[in-house]
Amino acid sequence: MTCQRCANCINETISKIDGIKKVGIKKMGSVHVEYDLMRLNIKMIENEIINLGYGISTNLWQRVKRGWIHYSEETESQNMNLPAPPCCSKPPIP
Repeated sequence: MTCQRCANCINETISKIDGIKKVGIKKMGSVHVEYDLMRLNIKMIENEIINLGYGISTNLWQRVKRGWIHYSEETESQNMNLPAPPCCSKPPIP
């Protein structure tokens, strides 16, 4: 993404996806997306950007950040499926 037209294209397309809360172009080449993890994940958003013909940064720092996001999403998704913990004043009876 090197121009305002490209930024607008990504912004318009991504913001139409169900589950997207907010899309912002932080600077040329950088997109900030807030989304509902119950409906989609970062991989789906990345694929949509790639389908538009734009690339995803492959430098080391960006790969580490995306790896952390993927890990966080996986952990959060797994935690959403757990039952609520018992109240501290009423511990579970074995």
